[in-house]
Amino acid sequence: MRFKLIIATILFAFNTKAQEVEVVIASGLDWAQCVAISNNNKYVAKAILNFCSIWDTKTGRMIRNVAYAKDMTSAPDSIWFNEDNTKLVVAMMSSNNRYYIDIATGQSEYEEGPPMDWVNYKYSMTNQMKSTTHLYTSSMKDLVFKSPDSKKEVIYRKVKNPYGNSNVMPYAFEISIKSAHKTLKSIDTCYAASFVFSPDSKYLFANQSIYDLELDRLVSDLKLVPYAARSIMFLPESHIPITGSNGSIRIWDFPNVIDIPVPGLINFKCSYDSKFVVCEKYNESNGQKDFIIIDIEKKKQIGPTVSTAETGYLQDMSMNGDLFSFLEMKKKNIDDQQMEFNMLIYNRNSGKLVRQIKNCSRAFFTNDPNIMMVDSAGSKNYKYDLTTGKSTLFPKFGSDYFRSIGTLSSNYYHCMTYAVADYDAANYKSKIELWSTRTGEKTFEATEPGILVTAMQVSKDNKLAAFSTDKGNCIYIYDIENNKKLFELKGHTSMVELTYFSDDCKRLISSSIDGTRRVWNLEKGTQMVSLISTGPQDYAIITPQQYYYSTKGAQKLIHFVKGTEIFPFAQFDLKYNRPDIVLESLEASNQELIVPFKLAYLKRLARLGFTEEMLSGEFHMPQIAIKNEDEIPFSTEKNKINLVLAAKDNQYKLDRLILRVNEVPINGNEGISFRDKNVKSLEQIVEIELSTGHNVLSASVMNEKGVESLTANVSVTYLPDEKQKPNLYLYTIGVSKYKQTEYNLTYAAKDAKDMQQLFATTQTVFGKVIAKELTDEQVTVAAIQGLKKELLTTNVDDAVCIFFAGHGLLDVDLNYFLASHDIDFKNPSQKGIPYAVLEDLLNDIPARKKLVLIDACHSGEIDKDEVVLVENNTENVENLQFRAVTSTTVKTVGLSSSFELMKELFTDIRKSSGAMIISSAGGMEYAMEGEQWNNGVFTYCVLTGLANKKADLNKDGEIMLSEMNSYVREEVYRLTNGRQQPTTRAEVLDSDWRLF
Repeated sequence: MRFKLIIATILFAFNTKAQEVEVVIASGLDWAQCVAISNNNKYVAKAILNFCSIWDTKTGRMIRNVAYAKDMTSAPDSIWFNEDNTKLVVAMMSSNNRYYIDIATGQSEYEEGPPMDWVNYKYSMTNQMKSTTHLYTSSMKDLVFKSPDSKKEVIYRKVKNPYGNSNVMPYAFEISIKSAHKTLKSIDTCYAASFVFSPDSKYLFANQSIYDLELDRLVSDLKLVPYAARSIMFLPESHIPITGSNGSIRIWDFPNVIDIPVPGLINFKCSYDSKFVVCEKYNESNGQKDFIIIDIEKKKQIGPTVSTAETGYLQDMSMNGDLFSFLEMKKKNIDDQQMEFNMLIYNRNSGKLVRQIKNCSRAFFTNDPNIMMVDSAGSKNYKYDLTTGKSTLFPKFGSDYFRSIGTLSSNYYHCMTYAVADYDAANYKSKIELWSTRTGEKTFEATEPGILVTAMQVSKDNKLAAFSTDKGNCIYIYDIENNKKLFELKGHTSMVELTYFSDDCKRLISSSIDGTRRVWNLEKGTQMVSLISTGPQDYAIITPQQYYYSTKGAQKLIHFVKGTEIFPFAQFDLKYNRPDIVLESLEASNQELIVPFKLAYLKRLARLGFTEEMLSGEFHMPQIAIKNEDEIPFSTEKNKINLVLAAKDNQYKLDRLILRVNEVPINGNEGISFRDKNVKSLEQIVEIELSTGHNVLSASVMNEKGVESLTANVSVTYLPDEKQKPNLYLYTIGVSKYKQTEYNLTYAAKDAKDMQQLFATTQTVFGKVIAKELTDEQVTVAAIQGLKKELLTTNVDDAVCIFFAGHGLLDVDLNYFLASHDIDFKNPSQKGIPYAVLEDLLNDIPARKKLVLIDACHSGEIDKDEVVLVENNTENVENLQFRAVTSTTVKTVGLSSSFELMKELFTDIRKSSGAMIISSAGGMEYAMEGEQWNNGVFTYCVLTGLANKKADLNKDGEIMLSEMNSYVREEVYRLTNGRQQPTTRAEVLDSDWRLF
């Protein structure tokens, strides 16, 4: 059963003079109040609170997110696209007013409609309201909704809540589709009917997925960041942020970002000194809430686990850290909508319940561990004695307006309250007040626009107050002593939920339902960085100027948009992926790496033939467009498609056309030459054979000066009538015995045989395994080059895996060779296998799934500018052998080497054969073999990771190429105590395929 957490969408945008592109990563609230599909089926849209997100149907990528109104008083009732699909129309819940959002620019226009006719008004429940009401009753009847043509149905069936049968939400909906007299299996599990049919009834948009109802197939899923716990704090006595992540507590000391695993983490609360936190987590095994204490310094759990089957959430922690509170929510019976709230107080050392406070919505610990400040749903506020159970009204509050306790200050000396005050229908304002918990006197008061106060915090020195309202998603910073507003911090695109001051009160971190955690400089009143957790080990850090760093896993969620055109990650990553700027902006502890990071960036530019000036947006480049883009279907049962391409250059002649499918060049590295045409512009029709499944087709053109255009992209899904398994072409090469016998190895030839044996047993993934094994005397340059003939007979859906085990050598010019049987080790260029020979095998062949595995020393890339020749000083380790020549080798200048940093920090977007190339060791490292593994350690990890399913990281029964890569990198590093680190010489971000 697939289940998607309720979370949100947000984008980051920037503009350059020439390119006018936006970098987009979707995070935050995933839920929707209203959904729509455009009349041409090109776009889908969602609306919630006061913002809309617009997505590309084919790719599931976000085009843009728009906060069309400044507060939640303009919540949407319904949305739809206008006739020509250029604007999204948003209708209000209780008025005839409208917002019109331009899809290409994101600009919104407000139109005030006529007054509501309340006399003749008849309320009609939306499908979402019908489903929500039905979910909270005891009726088990299915909800069935028909398409506009009445031929299709979407069915919502009540099932047991997959997250536990709580007394508040015992049920969920299982969604299925009935189309063309065929009922599909369950497509999702949710808690409300959030769906829409296209106007022509051909497509359905339901719960982040788009379905083709004519072909009964999934078109795409929306690409968005999964839910991450909203909790925030700073590392004690530092400016290093700590946040909740996906199953962990994340310490953002970039580049050494550290995760403390907490599976099922929902949120956490930190102690007064920030040295430990109490974590609220969901236990999937029994459906209960667990509470554990994590020591931040030791990075591990201390004390017992406290569990409860009750529904609710973590509320607060006492000043001494001995107690924490949990707000329990109960419902008398399934059809009763009335809720009761009780506060449960637990001892974190014993795990025992010490007190229950009935009928309260909030309760906060004070500086006296026995006294709590209690809010009884805003109608009554009082102090509660935990030892006696007695309560006394909190003095000096008055009763002039409805007031709620929002929080207590960090040192527990101030109680912060809020209320709606001085408002009319058009002008809501919120009042914030501070009260001394000791005397009951009011110490501060401020009023700001907004109907709801959403985040409140007082600094530890009692000098600053921070709070946010729903109006404009702004954070207000006030000087408490002088009752003076210092800053309005703007940047979040949706409601701010939490704020937290650093110990020195110079920094603030905030958490919002837009899915970001943002760090602010309170000396300048400016935003420093935005933090986004995209997965258990992945994240992105973005500056206000849109420079960013992201892990390789996070890069798959990043793309670029110009108008409504979507560009892949690699298109603009070269300019905006700047770890040096990110490190400086974040104020992490590793500031000495700023210069090496900058050198790594400059070296990357140089290797790709660029300079910083060329990326300024002012340099000249050719242009290309797909003229028949609107005629390309979302999905097709035909295996070929024509693209009509128009290319031009106003200054220089066109040199070549480069076509790619899922980043794989289909005419080889050099593309299609235009040199004989001697033209500056041309139009050409090209036929492309499609791969089964999703295809991203991209075209670019290069001029005679070597400058390549931006790519023109279009997506199409190929769905053949009969899906056939691809074939695997497996070539394993291993050399243990050399003509120069002093260089013999023990396990290299066995590695090649073991790889053959492993894949000979896998019939679930591939139709046939066409295998060839070359070992020892068989391994020559000519024999390897001879493999090309068979590879030219492959099909586009086939997979090719080339495996090499043996010595890796560097010649005096630091060129890299693989050792053939008859190589001259003192002169590797004589009969050695140049690395380019392997690349050439995979260049310009039909198969698009291509993998190279190299278990040899120096198999990573070498930077000739940053090495020195030295005598090999590798320490002898018992029962270990190194796959390197021992006479002369090279050694790096260390981690600060800008080349090694470049390989670690940046995805290689150089135009290659489209193969994933994984090497067993870095360019300056040694690959090991030994009897404890009975293989080379790299090969051992590949074999065990696949055969024992250890590389199935998400436990779905399928091992994808990306999973195997991640597993082997970490396992080799672990087994060799960090002395060997596999590297990825080339990577294909948009093409991941099943390997085992």
